[in-house]
Amino acid sequence: MALTLVPFEVCQQVWIHFKDLEQLAKSNQLSRYLAEHSLGWYLEWKAIFGAKQGFNPFDMVAAAFAINPQWFQSRQWPVAIVEAPSDTEHKQDKPYLLCHPDLVSERKVNYLVEVAPSASETLLERIEQNDISAFVLGLSHINVIVDDVDDASEYYQRVLGFEPAFDEQGQPMDYRGVSMAQFNQDAGLAGQDVLVDVRFVKHPYAHIYLELMKYHKPIGNSELPPQPRTYDLGGPRHIALEVSNCNEVFNYLKAQPDAQMIDPRSSYHPEKLDGFPITFFYWIDKYGIQWEIEEGRKVGTSRGIV
Repeated sequence: MALTLVPFEVCQQVWIHFKDLEQLAKSNQLSRYLAEHSLGWYLEWKAIFGAKQGFNPFDMVAAAFAINPQWFQSRQWPVAIVEAPSDTEHKQDKPYLLCHPDLVSERKVNYLVEVAPSASETLLERIEQNDISAFVLGLSHINVIVDDVDDASEYYQRVLGFEPAFDEQGQPMDYRGVSMAQFNQDAGLAGQDVLVDVRFVKHPYAHIYLELMKYHKPIGNSELPPQPRTYDLGGPRHIALEVSNCNEVFNYLKAQPDAQMIDPRSSYHPEKLDGFPITFFYWIDKYGIQWEIEEGRKVGTSRGIV
């Protein structure tokens, strides 16, 4: 994602009124929490800045761009960091970030200039609802069980153009010989001896990730199952959805009569992986499709995954 600046002029177009906080306080636990913690901010703006409408939720406006850039109008403007007299320290200079259409600079950024009036109302409605749909953020990856992750990645590069994937630190998403109790638990293999290679590949244009996995332990069937016909009921194995709260979705799905957890035991629950910011669980829908519900990937920095 290109560097995007959300200036005060855009944030000033969005207001949270006291009536908005009252409405939030009447809804669910999340919205009540936000209403209570926003009240002090509202009173501060009223007392210090003399604000009569409410306050500008800077962080919410920035988050709105990550959720739906179509709410905003932007310009590609030059940007530069320049030294100038400090506005806080006497007789000292400090760096300033300048962005203006008349600035002479080869570097450009995405500068937001306007936000749709409906953005604030839509975001507040989303917070108030807090239903199951609000937790699902997007598609994470497609899992494929293979006999060799190197051969499989070369194959998918040859036939479809997939390339090796990298995480937000620029490290290859290639994990060999994974043996982790938390992974076993989340995958419904608690108490078993599990050893697996995991490699992610990404399509450079479609931004789709494949998770190629080779299980060394336990050893499964070495032959492919019969190929279903096009019109046979069913689907691919394990389609992953990125969510904002893994445990909330787990509790919701576990209460549904036609959703089956990968591990039927009452002790099955998602756990955070050791060394990774990932929590997940598997469940099977009524048509036999296995899904993964995953929390932990940053939507803003891993936008291609989502």
